[in-house]
Amino acid sequence: MPDTADSVVALQIMTLIDDTFLPYMRVGYTDAYNADKSDPFLRLGIEFSF
Repeated sequence: MPDTADSVVALQIMTLIDDTFLPYMRVGYTDAYNADKSDPFLRLGIEFSF
């Protein structure tokens, strides 16, 4: 059976601005696809609140 145990460790910070926008920042690392080393990542984004 192949090794399919991937893992992700992440931290996310969100805030609400004017009851409309939800900007966020997510940082972490993953060892997906049986990688020999962990790959760091940084995500920045905005979501909308309805």
